[in-house]
Amino acid sequence: MSSLGNLGPVVFVATHETLRTFQDFTRSSASRYADHEILGKKPKSQWIGPGLDTISFSMAFDALYGLNPRKELNQLVELERAGKALPLAIGGVGIGVYMWS
Repeated sequence: MSSLGNLGPVVFVATHETLRTFQDFTRSSASRYADHEILGKKPKSQWIGPGLDTISFSMAFDALYGLNPRKELNQLVELERAGKALPLAIGGVGIGVYMWS
């Protein structure tokens, strides 16, 4: 079984026997700025650093491909409720600099 990637212990795979994959993948980034008030003039903005990135995607769990959708959902809910930050990799390459929560 070849892995398309993983979110911590959740491995994305697509074979003729198993389908646990993602779609509608989007990533956005932000910057952080501070505004400094200046007497009698407009404020000046200063870039203070990167903000948080966000990633979203949909996951497909199909019982016809050997998965129990309820079990898959329960695993994701347990990870989310535990507040675990997880590494995300697609195609064997880590996404981002830090863990994702």
